[in-house]
Amino acid sequence: MTKQLLAAGAAAMLAATTASAVSQMPADGTIENYALNSIDMSGLHAGIRGRTGERTVTSKGGAEGALELMRAEVYLGYDIARWLTIYGFIGVADVSGDDFFLKGDTTLGGGAGFWAALIDDDQFDIMSTFSRFRVNLGAEYAYTDSNDFGTGQVEAFLTFELLNDMFPVHEMYPSSIGVFAGPVFSSLDLDGFEQDSSDQWGVTVGGSLTFARRVYVNGGVDVYTDDVVVFGAAGIRF
Repeated sequence: MTKQLLAAGAAAMLAATTASAVSQMPADGTIENYALNSIDMSGLHAGIRGRTGERTVTSKGGAEGALELMRAEVYLGYDIARWLTIYGFIGVADVSGDDFFLKGDTTLGGGAGFWAALIDDDQFDIMSTFSRFRVNLGAEYAYTDSNDFGTGQVEAFLTFELLNDMFPVHEMYPSSIGVFAGPVFSSLDLDGFEQDSSDQWGVTVGGSLTFARRVYVNGGVDVYTDDVVVFGAAGIRF
């Protein structure tokens, strides 16, 4: 009944911002880009991300089946505190399902959420392989409105992450490698469909790479009672 999920990893992304604005030649002959130098982008980060997977739902008529949901988005975040980031995103979403004779209906969508590092401890002497651990909490709301129905999605996670900080000889090598796991919650609100509450809770498992302590890539899978969702993201912290 359910199609086999085609896993898709995240594509790496580097966004570099170039600005040249009002310049003048001082007496010493040096050139200063005043508009560029006046912009404080610390605390900002941007990136791309995507997820795809099948979710089991029940129609209002009582028929049970799988819907395949895909999302691809760009996001912009801001660190309002050292441990707390808020972000917004916009992108495209697609909902299809052979069980309900639904073909792909791609539409625009968006939402907002937050990430929080509840604990970040570098005194981790239990396992010499890892230099520190982190406890992460996050939640978001996403919404799309297609021709067939509106789709709202609430997601939240709490993960325990082990990290190994390194000192690479070249910026192309990662400066940090991490693995994480923990509970995840995902609730779908689809017009004309209902979701079993037992399939809203699952486990998320994944990994992360950081380059030059600014560029990051992460990905993993969310495993629910009947479903599997693959996700990935890549971004840069300014």
